Amino acid sequence: MKNINELNYSTVRITSRLKNGVSTGTGFIVRYAEQFRDGQYLNVPSIVTNKHVIDGAVDITVRFHTANIINGKKTNSQCEFVVSTDEFFMHPDEDVDLCAMPIASLYKMTEKDNIKPYYYGISLKQIPHDDKLNSFLPTEDIIVVGYPGMN
Repeated sequence: MKNINELNYSTVRITSRLKNGVSTGTGFIVRYAEQFRDGQYLNVPSIVTNKHVIDGAVDITVRFHTANIINGKKTNSQCEFVVSTDEFFMHPDEDVDLCAMPIASLYKMTEKDNIKPYYYGISLKQIPHDDKLNSFLPTEDIIVVGYPGMN
């Protein structure tokens, strides 16, 4: 990460429409399968969230900042996509409250408006492993990024 402010663009707001109301939560953009091939950087950007954020949803709305499709520069607008829970891959372990949805298909939906989702994808290399986590002290400074859940 070049700048801590990039974290402002590493999340999407998720609104789950339930049969009996609405629930909100946070999705983080994570870059999976990072590799260089033929001199080009490739990855599979995906929204990662908790299963309980989308559990029981009739439909799910994810909100991104936007960029100009031609020059890639951030715009002052946002775009929303309505998706199904079927688009999320649930973690196979029932005890792990995580799921993910690749976002490549969302680009197609915005082409007609000459925009694309604007985000900063977190690399798996940026997530600390146990050895680093075990070195943290109870008084570490933290940064909280995301949208509070509201039911």
